[in-house]
Parts: sequence; structure tokens; C-alpha cells
Amino acid sequence: MAMDPLGRTASSSPIERESDLWWERLSAWTSEALEAAGSRITGEFSVLRRTPWRIEAAVDTGLGRVRVVETVPSHQFEGALLATLTRHAGPVALRALAVDRAAGRFMVHDDAVPLASPPQRRGRRAAVRADEPAVKDLLQAVTAFLPAWAEAQRGLAAHRTDLQMSGTPAMDPAWFPAFTENQLASHAERPEGHPLHLSEEEAEELSQRLRPVVGDSARTLMASDLPLMLDPVVLATQGPAAGDLAWRDGAREGERNGERNGKRGGERNGERDVVVTRLADASLTHPFSLVRTVLEACAWLPDEADEPLAAALSDWISRVSRTGDVRGSLPTVEAALRVAPLAEYSALLRLSASPQADPEDPDVRQAGARALDCLRAVGTVPSRWERIRALL
Repeated sequence: MAMDPLGRTASSSPIERESDLWWERLSAWTSEALEAAGSRITGEFSVLRRTPWRIEAAVDTGLGRVRVVETVPSHQFEGALLATLTRHAGPVALRALAVDRAAGRFMVHDDAVPLASPPQRRGRRAAVRADEPAVKDLLQAVTAFLPAWAEAQRGLAAHRTDLQMSGTPAMDPAWFPAFTENQLASHAERPEGHPLHLSEEEAEELSQRLRPVVGDSARTLMASDLPLMLDPVVLATQGPAAGDLAWRDGAREGERNGERNGKRGGERNGERDVVVTRLADASLTHPFSLVRTVLEACAWLPDEADEPLAAALSDWISRVSRTGDVRGSLPTVEAALRVAPLAEYSALLRLSASPQADPEDPDVRQAGARALDCLRAVGTVPSRWERIRALL
């Protein structure tokens, strides 16, 4: 029986990951999904990434190289969320080629590269110049992404139920004060040596520092009366080889022309586009949280990038805010910047505090340490913000 590439299939019995039987079932699922899309596997599977929470494997197919991801139950919403974006948000996210919601499995093109990776020279990160191709490419991609993401948000607003039904976690600012206090208490109760342990002294110190910041920021965000929107937390670039990404004016016409000319849709003279990726980290939260995501992804850019970044962010803020008043929105933006680390913190808790997490596993310990660092970062703003703010 043919499988709907975006539909739900029957869940298989629990089996040990990477056993022969597991690989047989993964291969069979991938073959069936590709057959439904008129394609097939043309190579061998190789493991790209293996963590306690997910396995990512790549394989060559008639559609190009694809990545098949399988997640633990606490992350099973990722594929369903990706399918929702594929249906309703156009080309701002990795396109879901196939999704098995019950198994926490999905398939995408294998061409995404994390943004926050400056060019390296002799194995070390070095200062970059404004005229370097990597800087120009990232600025062009970000300035194309932000207005497209604003449009996608408007499109997704009519499908809020689909986002919620996919199981996407919510981080409502109204919950932030109680959430922060409860989490600090839970960290102090963890045994010493646990990756999520905080001493009682540090937990109390953080509580005293964060209580007024989180409370004031939450009230400001709630007063803005903006609906919760998807914060991806992680962005990546994706090249034309992946196929179907084009955001600039006339993109859809360009895709049609590209198809007629035998090109893959979304090709923009070899440029790379910014896409939303790793939706296991995503949550529904205040939309201005995205400003921190963008600034942190672009942190390595030289000072000369401030002006184009500010112009792109100003345009995005005006599109997202109800009034279009960028200067008037700045207090709300800054409130969102201060509490934005809570969304990433919550995502990291889904890793380090999940039932599948072994406290002794190095990946779990790293995720726990990063979660605590995010908690400590609440109340701060990216160092670049002051310069950007002056240009808005």
C-alpha cells in the first residue's frame, strides 16, 4: 500500500536502534516514502550523527542526498511540525519529504549548514572582513529570510491548531516567572554531580537576580498583545542543490521557470538561503525572541554588518508588530531578548532531563551544562544589540 509522504504510518514495535532489524525497517520506510515520490534509493546509508536523542543517517537517492532522522518520544513532534511548515509556511524551512509521526521519523534533503560558523584559517577562527564572500552570502540570506519569515508567520496564524496538534512545545511569557522559580528549585534538588545540579547558593543567587527581570519582561511581553509564534532557535543555510527554496520577489515564478528550464526550484545563481532547521529545539513563544536567534547566528560578522542587519531587523519588526512602529516596539524587543534564553533552556531540558537521558553520557552532560548556561544568560542581551539598536 502506498504511503502518504506527509501522513502518519503505523508505529512499529520498539526495537534496538541500529540493530540489523532497525536498519531493515528504516531502509524499507525510506524506500516506500521515495517510491511515493517517484524515486528510489541509489546508495548506502551512512550515520551522520548519533546522540542519545536522535540518529541522523544519509543516503543517496534519485532526489539527491537525503537525511533520515529518527528521534526519541519527547521529540516526536519535530517531524510533524516540519510537515506543518512544509504545508503552510512555504520555503522557510527544510522541506519535509516524508514524516512518520508515530515513529518520530522524518526525511529531508541533506544540505543544511549551521549559520554560526565563521570561516576558519589554519584551524582557528579569525577576524573576517566585510567584503568576504561568507559575510556577503550570510547578509544576503538573512535579509531575504526575515521578510519571508514574517510572511510565513502570518500564513501560519491561520493554522495555529495544526502547530499545537503537532505537539510543538509552548513557552508563554505568562508562565515565565513561575517556570523560572520552579526550575531553579528543581536544579538545587538534583544530586551533586548531576549535569543539571545547581548549588543552593547559586540557585538562590539566580532567583534573586532573575525574579525582577523575568517578571518585568513577562509583563511587558504580555502587554504587547502579540500572539505566540514559532521561534526556531536554530537557523542554517541551504544551497540550491536541495531544490525548493526561493524567497525573493517573484520566487514562485522563478521556481516555475526553473522547472521549465530543467533547473531545481529555488536556485538563485548558486546562493545559499537561510532555512529553519532542527525543530526539536523550537517552541511557540513571543515572536520578538527571534531577534536574539538572528543576532547570535550573526555574532561573528564584522562591525560593518551592523547597518544591513539593523535594516533587515527593522523591516521584520515593523511587519510583525501590530502598529509597524519600530522605535515604539524597542522596549518589547528588549524584554524578549532578556528572556529568550528560556526557550533554548527549555529545549535543552528536553534532552538532558528526558527519561532516555543517561546522566553519565557526555552528550547529556554537555546538554545539561548548556541548559544551565542559558538559565544564567537570562536577563542579558547580545553584545551586538546596543549597536544595532542605535541604527533602528
